[in-house]
Amino acid sequence: MTRTLAAIACLAFLSACTAPDGEDLRAQSAAAPPTLGSDEADVAAPAQLVFGQLADTKGAVVVGASVCLLASDRCVTADADGTFELPSVGRGFSDVLQVRAEGFVPLAVPLELRAGDSRYLDLEMVPDKDGRAEARHGMVRIVSWRQFGNQRRADEVAAWRLDQDPTERITAGKGAEVTFRGVSRGLWEASYVAAGEAAICSLAAGWYGESNNSIALPVFDGHITHVERTCMVIDLH
Repeated sequence: MTRTLAAIACLAFLSACTAPDGEDLRAQSAAAPPTLGSDEADVAAPAQLVFGQLADTKGAVVVGASVCLLASDRCVTADADGTFELPSVGRGFSDVLQVRAEGFVPLAVPLELRAGDSRYLDLEMVPDKDGRAEARHGMVRIVSWRQFGNQRRADEVAAWRLDQDPTERITAGKGAEVTFRGVSRGLWEASYVAAGEAAICSLAAGWYGESNNSIALPVFDGHITHVERTCMVIDLH
């Protein structure tokens, strides 16, 4: 997926998603996800799989959640152990995985997969304590990891800044898990602003941004947008 195609898809998708109270975002999306490569390459590529597990902030599994790929119009229900699986997703695409469960703030998880890729997601759901999640602005949660050989560790020095346009900016947050609250609906870009070692980074959740250190992401009212990045440190010595 080129960054240009991803950005066009994001804007088209968001223009249809105003998210009034209680309304499923899937019903508002008329945008088809862009695909990668030629038609011949897509036909030959193996099917993709999006799968994972849902838990609450205390580690208890979340049962019976509705899990939907919005633009692809595919939905499943999480099993008794909190797991879900969306098989045969098909060709390379950009999409948003929406997770809804009674008593929890809905999740919006932007995904960008190349043809033949699969993606595992370990997602944490936050209780909706006052039952008014849909009436609020959105939130953004960015989880950062560092990979050292076979070991993955939380990136405690990660620092991120959110930008929507030259007039809309949210001050950087720091830590392995950063949460921005009160974020207005729209397409945002998260920029990694911490200095660190040379690294090769990949996204478990998020759309590739305008630079190697940025992530494009959608924000919906009453949702937590979950973004997750892992960077493998390169030893230049």
